[in-house]
Amino acid sequence: MIPLDHATVARLESHGERFEILVDPNQAALVRQGQDVDIEDVVAALNVFGNSSKATRASDESLMKVFHTTDFNTVARRIIEKGEIHLTADQRKHMIEEKRRQVINFIARNAVNPQTGHPHPPHRIEMAMEEARVNIDRILEIKETTGRPLVLHGGSGINKASLREAFAHGIAKINIGTSVRHAYEEGVKRSPVEAAENVHLTVLSLLTEELGIGGSAETLKMQGTAG
Repeated sequence: MIPLDHATVARLESHGERFEILVDPNQAALVRQGQDVDIEDVVAALNVFGNSSKATRASDESLMKVFHTTDFNTVARRIIEKGEIHLTADQRKHMIEEKRRQVINFIARNAVNPQTGHPHPPHRIEMAMEEARVNIDRILEIKETTGRPLVLHGGSGINKASLREAFAHGIAKINIGTSVRHAYEEGVKRSPVEAAENVHLTVLSLLTEELGIGGSAETLKMQGTAG
């Protein structure tokens, strides 16, 4: 179990009942992401509270009413997955910084500069993030509140490092309509065939060169041939 002073409250309200457990926010985030984490490594106490600040435990009757079990691991995992995790300002700041370091390290290990063929230096990735148009803190807040995949509108023109950071923090889809529309408008001035080709090449370039999504080129080529 984790030290009590490292814990924050995870809360779920359902059927007129309130349930709280004390969790490590970073470990709880891994549980919410679907990773196989031992619940005892996440919590500060093996108790489900009705009010943690008063150390009032939830009754067995209320647990059965909502969760149909009194098993702590099952109930705690459900609270973490479906409930709200309340972070202090310092905890949120630490989590943002830790996530940023993880993203920087991931990009440095897995991405290369197509112009040089060499990895991006971490300090350049960090500089790109500082100039990013994506508010990672807001993405985290929305993801924690809704628990839903998020869509980034207006994805055209956002640099790769910023997009990868967004993907790592809950963005599941981006819209790149502006780039595609410009390609179409330029091509249609000459012919519908050129417009279609421009759109195809633009999407191909965005996916493989700007976003670096493996396999996208072959997928698009196959789809283009089939069409």
